[in-house]
Amino acid sequence: MGHSKQIRILLLNEMEKLEKTLFRLEQGFELQFRLGPTLQGKAVTVYTNYPFPGEAFNREKFRSLEWENPTEREDDSDKYCKLNLQQAGSFQYYFLQGNEKSGGGYIVVDPILHVGADNHVLPLDCVTLQTFLAKCMGPFDEWESRLRVAKESGYNMIHFTPLQTLGLSRSCYSLADQLELNPDFSRPNKKYTWNDVGQLVEKLKKEWNILCITDVVYNHTAANSRWIQEHPESAYNLVNSPHLKPAWVLDRALWHLSCDVAEGKYKEKGVPALIENDHQMNCIRKIIWEDIFPKIQLWEFFQVDVYKAVEQFRGLLTQENRKITTKPDPKEHLKIIQDPEYRRLGCTVDMNIALATFIPHDKGPAAIDECCNWFRKRIEELNSEKHQLMNYHQEQAVNCLLGNVSYERLAGHGPKLGPVTRKHPLVTRYFTFPFEEMTLSAEESMIHNPNKACFLMAHNGWVMGDDPLRNFAEPGSEVYLRRELICWGDSVKLRYGNKPEDCPFLWAHMKKYTEIAATYFQGVRLDNCHSTPLHVAEVQKNNSSTLSKEIIASKLTLAELNQVLYRCEAEEQEDGGGCYDIPNWSSLKYAGLQGLMSVLAEIRPKNDLGHPFCDNLRSGDWMIDYVSNRLISRSGTIAEVGKWLQAMFFYLKQIPRYLIPCYFDAILIGAYTTLLDIAWKQMSSFVQNGSTFVKHLSLGSVQMCGVGKCPSLPLLSPSLMDVPYRLNEITKEKEQCCVSLAAGLPHFSSGIFRCWGRDTFIALRGLLLITGRYLEARNIILAFAGTLRHGLIPNLLGEGTYARYNCRDAVWWWLQCIQDYCKMVPNGLDILKCPVSRMYPTDDSVPLSAGTLDQPLFEVIQEVMQRHMQGIQFRERNAGPQIDRNMKDEGFNITAGVDEETGFVYGGNRLNCGTWMDKMGESDRARNRGIPATPRDGSAVEIVGLSKSAVCWLLELSKKRIFPYHEVTVKKHGKVVTVSYDEWNRKIQDNFEKLFHVSEDPSDSNEKHPNLVHKRGIYKDSYGASSPWCDYQLRPNFTIAMVVAPELFTAEKAWKALEIAEKNLLGPLGMKTLDPDDMVYCGIYDNALDNDNYNLAKGFNYHQGPEWLWPIGYFLRAKLYFSKLMGPEANSKTVFLVKNILSRHYVHLERSPWKGLPELTNENGQYCPFSCETQAWSIATILETLYDL
Repeated sequence: MGHSKQIRILLLNEMEKLEKTLFRLEQGFELQFRLGPTLQGKAVTVYTNYPFPGEAFNREKFRSLEWENPTEREDDSDKYCKLNLQQAGSFQYYFLQGNEKSGGGYIVVDPILHVGADNHVLPLDCVTLQTFLAKCMGPFDEWESRLRVAKESGYNMIHFTPLQTLGLSRSCYSLADQLELNPDFSRPNKKYTWNDVGQLVEKLKKEWNILCITDVVYNHTAANSRWIQEHPESAYNLVNSPHLKPAWVLDRALWHLSCDVAEGKYKEKGVPALIENDHQMNCIRKIIWEDIFPKIQLWEFFQVDVYKAVEQFRGLLTQENRKITTKPDPKEHLKIIQDPEYRRLGCTVDMNIALATFIPHDKGPAAIDECCNWFRKRIEELNSEKHQLMNYHQEQAVNCLLGNVSYERLAGHGPKLGPVTRKHPLVTRYFTFPFEEMTLSAEESMIHNPNKACFLMAHNGWVMGDDPLRNFAEPGSEVYLRRELICWGDSVKLRYGNKPEDCPFLWAHMKKYTEIAATYFQGVRLDNCHSTPLHVAEVQKNNSSTLSKEIIASKLTLAELNQVLYRCEAEEQEDGGGCYDIPNWSSLKYAGLQGLMSVLAEIRPKNDLGHPFCDNLRSGDWMIDYVSNRLISRSGTIAEVGKWLQAMFFYLKQIPRYLIPCYFDAILIGAYTTLLDIAWKQMSSFVQNGSTFVKHLSLGSVQMCGVGKCPSLPLLSPSLMDVPYRLNEITKEKEQCCVSLAAGLPHFSSGIFRCWGRDTFIALRGLLLITGRYLEARNIILAFAGTLRHGLIPNLLGEGTYARYNCRDAVWWWLQCIQDYCKMVPNGLDILKCPVSRMYPTDDSVPLSAGTLDQPLFEVIQEVMQRHMQGIQFRERNAGPQIDRNMKDEGFNITAGVDEETGFVYGGNRLNCGTWMDKMGESDRARNRGIPATPRDGSAVEIVGLSKSAVCWLLELSKKRIFPYHEVTVKKHGKVVTVSYDEWNRKIQDNFEKLFHVSEDPSDSNEKHPNLVHKRGIYKDSYGASSPWCDYQLRPNFTIAMVVAPELFTAEKAWKALEIAEKNLLGPLGMKTLDPDDMVYCGIYDNALDNDNYNLAKGFNYHQGPEWLWPIGYFLRAKLYFSKLMGPEANSKTVFLVKNILSRHYVHLERSPWKGLPELTNENGQYCPFSCETQAWSIATILETLYDL
């Protein structure tokens, strides 16, 4: 049967425990092993025992797989090695990180089943199976007539319980001889053999179209199996498993107690043979604690003989010229070393540690005695700890024992066994005892006699609530001692060891057993409920196998995909809706399909059908209808997608309710993956040809970039071409519908708090230009240009009419984006001539409607440069608590300008904060209300870098006559002053490193405040701050200047500063916003905390330590740039570092239900509940880093 080529991807992650997970695949599939986020950038080798084509399978033979990298990029998210799966069976893989094993697991390739005379295929999903209890089928010659009912009922597979000779209990799965056909199937005059069984099975396959399978039981054998008496080493006995001796002593003590109860010896103590009430149960508990445990003293198996140990220690102390053979680790403390033979008081301690711990102050007898007394006391303490631990085990043993008695004798749903007898003892025995009974003390003497102890074997059973793959009979397990085993007294647990050499007879015996099953049946079922070791099953399985739409969605724009896939609660509420609320759980993160897919991604791996999400789907159609109706309520293509889903859901509603979660998931996966492909097809070649990480990050552009019922951007000039329009549903008039960028979700997603000038233009290059969304980028640039006032663009946009012009940096980020647009977009320079509708042509004009006064963009740019050189000074409109309830009066005074000597842009005052570090104090209790935590007045380093970038760019354009201005003209002191862009550029270049770099030379004459220097080799965060010590704080902002204006930096100095930043500021996901050595550093942001702490109350430390993500993009980009200047070795190491750091972002992106990167984390990458869950500039700068790679 031909299979379509399908690819399945298995992500490898560091130390992921998948050894107990089986991945099921089909023949013909391609299996790709890919590096998960935790392994990207690391040297990983994958090994598998899947054979080469045409080669026989050998489970011990592993080969390495070669890596392929289809995108040929430094990013490792799409790097893979593969297997073409043509051979059925179960196979193992593992992978090394360097030379260390880092993980592994198992895959199973499904067989292709054939039935009938024509050998046609029976699909696995079409198997209908009926089980027959072999022991109840009677003589073999009557089987065919009894099996015919399965054929007539339409079954195509029969499962036989084991056909081998059964043990005394007659249990189907307790086999006395694994190689012999059950003699019960034969007649007195006719003995049937395995060949007869095989002929019947073959007939059923060819004539009835029925396949047959049977069980194999590897974990135990019947206690009366002859071969186990000849080969007792095949069982867990007291010779090969001496750790079971204490449990065996307890088991025998309980057997003797049971016999005494049966004979009425405990009647006077309240325990008759017939146990009928709780009072008698309590009497049993009392007898065990007062009579049994003190008598058998199980703690002695784990204790040290105090007298012997002290005498040995004394002898060593007094020994002349004694030498300590090995010097003990000073961190090592005295502890009990378990006696491997588990003899009473047979444990020891390390005398070297004892001698190093207890040292006499002289060699006199008094000092020796004192030292020995301290040693004795410590041994007694250690023994006491073992006694306490045994009490803990004994408490559990009694509870389990009484629980068993209660079920068997008191419970209404139990077997009601009646009086205690030898046939029905108080509790089932855990061990065999094939000898005549004697006293308990006499029996105990046998456990150290190998010739007898080898026949004292552990029974098998199961442990309630335990891991079924854990072998509960191995050392380290206390199941037998704590009486936690639900025991089968008819079977003995088999002990294979780790490899055939550990128990040759058992492995060989079971190989023959497996070959019988594989020879005469089409398949075997591993009876693995009772901790069969997986490596045993693997080998025996090997022994066996060696024998035998783009739906309507293509018309959707990226803006429409924002509504179909995303939209958080606040965005939906603005449009009159909301996210679906799952009863007994929570609301979805998004109203769109991503909200559902994030929950299903958690449910799917665990098959968690008990999840409230699944329960809601089974209980009614509410969620199903919500998904389709939400889209249908919108217009155009979005509504058509909703109708398509509605049609699919019509069929979904016809199937049984219990199946709906599975098929709902299948429908959504198909729709969701199609929608993602449509999104990527509308993006740049960098995204389309990029790695999985790049593609998933690029969806942040769709997530953040949308338009609701009320557009957030001011209107563009009517004369501008290619502006998107729509029909207003209420007025029925045509209106502009340009997308805007949300700063972050969920806090900055709607209303006036959606759009911020600074956030928009920090994020625009990554989310719109790199992804190829050039038209949307143009429209946003021009919309903000239209709001220019006082030479600034708004901080909070407020659609332009409610804008606040209280930030100094947003306009420089805007200029940087215009520069990036011109360089990255085909014919990008055309934007300079695009019309800008000025809302405020003068500082004091009322808002003008679009088209009233248009200017080309280059004139608006020139106005920005002129106004800064002239000097900006104004008071915010409506200043007071109505626009800012925390700001002090002076804070509403806005200033900005250019220093005549240095060319540095400066501004701000001590009571406002005009850069991205803009936390204003809010606490009356801590007396910080109205005081900025980080005013950063003076010349902030990133603004100097951004202004240098802008000036240099305009200089180049003016030289090429693309920009019509080559200078700015201002009035200074009543005179007209002209400053060329060339002069301005040179001033910044000449002064930057001289004034911003903190020299490693303490005598540097350029240093104004040498007493404030606390780290040398860094770049200042600002220059000329009103509080000079703020200039010298180590923050990550200088890396921004390094990226936008690298010419300002000497390579060696830049590299040293980056190394210092890496050591002090780099976190798992973000950059610390302040040096941890700073006295006001605090890495935990809690905006709800209000206390007396000036530096913390009401989140005052927002930018004083918490690790923000977006600066890490600039740090990494700066490292990449300057590493190339430092040489190949530095560059190679930097690429490795960048890939490792980015892998953490990939981990977060994949695991986050928001499918984004957060605004910030607390120190060391800890989750911060006050952070936006997904932030535009965080995603953007990581995408930019990948673009640079």
